[in-house]
Amino acid sequence: MKVKNKQEEYDGFKQKALKRIMKYFEENESVDPVLFLKNKNGINKAVPLPPFMFASDFGKVTCSHLMKKILTVAGANMCCFITEAWQAKVKKEDYDESVGLDVPIRDRKDKEEILMLNFMHDHLEDEFMTFTIDREGNIPILEPNTIESGLQNLGKFDNLFNKSK
Repeated sequence: MKVKNKQEEYDGFKQKALKRIMKYFEENESVDPVLFLKNKNGINKAVPLPPFMFASDFGKVTCSHLMKKILTVAGANMCCFITEAWQAKVKKEDYDESVGLDVPIRDRKDKEEILMLNFMHDHLEDEFMTFTIDREGNIPILEPNTIESGLQNLGKFDNLFNKSK
């Protein structure tokens, strides 16, 4: 039996999580927040996260701390945080980082609903994926939006493994 290296194992985890969430979305037409993890013994787990915790910034920060604790207790070395969210494309010249957005994204007219997947590993590069959720027809459709690697400072749910930056 061939021993997988860290990158092969991480890639396999990402594929498995992506297949599972796409199948779930197809069957349920929405996704509650969930943390998929794989521990150092190769055991995969899906940990549902309470949706009410995402209603406020305080709840999101609390949930982020809870997720870090779950990963530590489980002995996880890779995870994927998945949730539905709102996204708006803001021109760089219209955004002041010290102030933030003048109108919260959820209240903007140019917002779009997305499915966000944030893959993290304790030693390898993180990967962030989004899919636009098109609910115009009878059946919601997921359209690939972004795939980016090595991003940092993605907000409250970044760096769940506390890697030094």
